[in-house]
Amino acid sequence: MKRRRLFGYLVAMLVVSGCGGILAPENLEDRPDQILGAAPGAGVPTCGDRSTAWTARLLDRNFLGFNGVATDGAHVYYTANGLAQVLRVPVEGGAREVVAAGDAQRGVYVMKAHGSRVCWLASGSSSIYCTDGGSAPTVVVDRVKSRGCCAPGWEYDMDFDATHVYWTEPYALMRAPLTGGAHELVANGEPRSIAVGRDRVFWTDHFQVTVHACSKAGCADVVNPEKVAKLGDFPADILGRIAADDAHVYISTHHADAGGNRAGSLVRVPALGGAPQTLAACPGESGVNVAVDRTHAYLLTHANGYTQNGDTPRGSVVAISLSSLASRTIARDQEYPSAVALSGSAIYWTNESQSNGQLMTADK
Repeated sequence: MKRRRLFGYLVAMLVVSGCGGILAPENLEDRPDQILGAAPGAGVPTCGDRSTAWTARLLDRNFLGFNGVATDGAHVYYTANGLAQVLRVPVEGGAREVVAAGDAQRGVYVMKAHGSRVCWLASGSSSIYCTDGGSAPTVVVDRVKSRGCCAPGWEYDMDFDATHVYWTEPYALMRAPLTGGAHELVANGEPRSIAVGRDRVFWTDHFQVTVHACSKAGCADVVNPEKVAKLGDFPADILGRIAADDAHVYISTHHADAGGNRAGSLVRVPALGGAPQTLAACPGESGVNVAVDRTHAYLLTHANGYTQNGDTPRGSVVAISLSSLASRTIARDQEYPSAVALSGSAIYWTNESQSNGQLMTADK
């Protein structure tokens, strides 16, 4: 894990101590059977096929690294935090265009797209911006840290539907109309990653290592929001980004044993709650992000240890069949794959290396 990410976890612990604790659900179950970091075998598929040949294609490069990524089907949008820019290129490649620039666009780690609308959360300005078809970005939510003590950093998340944008911040899951309006509290807790479904919104609770759900209208008046699954114990177990379809929530994870060795996995839980299922185990790697379509889940990982420059661990992009659970490696030896987006028959991802940042694509 990058040093700044490890530092982020330590800061989070200090923040909790200094801000009066966490407003978390109270009906948490005892620790279940450990599923994070599950070893291959016993019916758990291995994460990817190391012998698989792959052909990924470079769309753009930046020595300061790329971060968030999304696609509207015509263009790939991505962020270069070191340049304080939101960029786009045609999906088949071509000249980059600057969509937005300036200090307000620093710290963009999360981008999402639905149809022609692309939105992103910028921690540099604590705001959420949207563009439709590459139009001039508009500020949809200004100053998202409406209840918390801290600006939203890389660890927080954002998603939207046809009417509202949802985001996580310290101690709260919030929403606001896409057309502008008052911020509404959806749920309390320590939410990190979120995914907006057809009728409900899902989120992970960082310190409880749980997945929760509630109606899009919110459940702030509910003391104990619906718990879809408890997956482990903090700090040994960390939940990464999540994705959802109509039936399941997919969670990228990593588990650290007593010796500090990490093992990642992709876990699926029923959207209405039920037993978690490990779709793929990744020995020696950590799961960091996931995207899903009708047939496959796509997992980004990074390997334990660091390259010689001490900055960017190697990582992989893996496709896992939702029916057979067979997995194959789309790309390996990637320099910290960070964000992922899907469109048609293609997958796009960013490599966040601060010495060799890349925007990549490959056939699914």
